[in-house]
Amino acid sequence: MIVISDYDQFRMDPDEKVSCAFGYFDGLHLGHMKVLSAAMVSGMKSAVMTFTNRPMNYVEGTRQEGARLMTNEEKIDLLGKMGFDYLFMFEFNEQIMNTSKEDFIRDFMCRFGIRRAVCGSDYTFGKGREGNSSNIRELCAPYGIEVEIVDDVYFLDSLISSTDIRNAVRSGDVISARQMLGRFYSISGTIVEGRHIGHRMGFATANIVPAPFLLVPRSGVYLTRCTLEGEKKYYSVSNIGTNPTVTDSSDVVLESHLFDCEEDLYGRSMKVEFLVRLRSEMRFSSMEELAEQISRDIGIAKDFYEI
Repeated sequence: MIVISDYDQFRMDPDEKVSCAFGYFDGLHLGHMKVLSAAMVSGMKSAVMTFTNRPMNYVEGTRQEGARLMTNEEKIDLLGKMGFDYLFMFEFNEQIMNTSKEDFIRDFMCRFGIRRAVCGSDYTFGKGREGNSSNIRELCAPYGIEVEIVDDVYFLDSLISSTDIRNAVRSGDVISARQMLGRFYSISGTIVEGRHIGHRMGFATANIVPAPFLLVPRSGVYLTRCTLEGEKKYYSVSNIGTNPTVTDSSDVVLESHLFDCEEDLYGRSMKVEFLVRLRSEMRFSSMEELAEQISRDIGIAKDFYEI
């Protein structure tokens, strides 16, 4: 997959015919997947057009990323695995924000060889969000661009949205989040050295610090599955929170005890998938009480999936 990040400089071969999915696609949930799949048709190159930052934050002037469901690197990786030929991934900025809906069709779609545009029913584009699924066909028709507007996807009678997934993750309902995402919600990072408290209690942990712009699940203990370096998988128990028994810090840390793992973990990349929330984070009166609870958590987790 070729990743194109320069909105002004790149020019497509004039003979190239491209079918392109449009959207921000945070989380790449089941609704997004339906749009993306529809962009793959025979006889055309497939592409995705998205942004490195959230357009609504920029338009509203907050300039803050908010709670994102995935990193740009994860988005690129998943789209590449889907088999797209091109990924147009631009920074949403003043120029793009002030591009009229007509200019977006002429200056972007035509310049990038797009002959087929695919979007969801809530897609908007152009200055003031004046372009949308109601007028995109009319705007594209003079340029011979075919348009497909993909039907919505529902979960429990509600439209699947990144907002609903964020709400589920915030509440610790990672089971519902999985059903809307089509995969387990996960956080990835590099394993860092911790305080070795778990090791001294007999429960060594692999610790990662979530990126500040990523949404973290509600604090507590989860049955998880950890993947090291994109390959080896271990079931695990993970605590996400501030660990109030051993520190007064407000920093959020994700600590995972990997079952039956004897590997050297420091400095390695790890993805933590959240399978189910077991309990809330608790403050214990002693390290002995904490160790006893961790032992119970591990037993419950292993019984849950008969690990």
